[in-house]
Amino acid sequence: MAIFFARVLRLPKSCMYAKPMKQSRRDESDVIRLKAVHNANPYYGVARFAIELNWSEKKARRIRNLAGVTAAKRAKKHRIKSGVAEVVAPANSLKEYVDFKDIDRPQDGQSYARMAESGAWAQDFTHVWFMGMWVYVATILDLKTRRVVGWSVGLRHDSELVHRAALDALSKYAAPAILHSDQGSGS
Repeated sequence: MAIFFARVLRLPKSCMYAKPMKQSRRDESDVIRLKAVHNANPYYGVARFAIELNWSEKKARRIRNLAGVTAAKRAKKHRIKSGVAEVVAPANSLKEYVDFKDIDRPQDGQSYARMAESGAWAQDFTHVWFMGMWVYVATILDLKTRRVVGWSVGLRHDSELVHRAALDALSKYAAPAILHSDQGSGS
């Protein structure tokens, strides 16, 4: 009788049968095992769960999602070199030279025209793939003339590279009122 209704309603035969309970019972015990491992090791991801529980990664991911478990994020470590004083840079001194088009709506844009009169230099570095290796280039730019006043090339990205560029600029030109850097990285 049920098959007759399935044909009339054009339903697949598989919807006429009860779902197996064996798998759901196994999943319940696996969720308990996974939660126990997670409580002991909250930073474990799918790969570690799979190794620890001797499961495939596919099963570990399925059970982890079923359990609603997510890996905890580790706090980022801030390393301070011992014996070296930590230098804290002052606030952006070029900010006072920026003019907003509309002070009430700063998102409408800014004008940097007054920055050229500040007498500032800006420094930055980049890397270039050259002859099978990374080469690092540090440059210092005069904001008024838009001219590169100092530069340095090296095979390592370190503070010495930027320092050599500053010495190169200072050997040719008088010291600027402001030397601006984004301080994106330090070594």
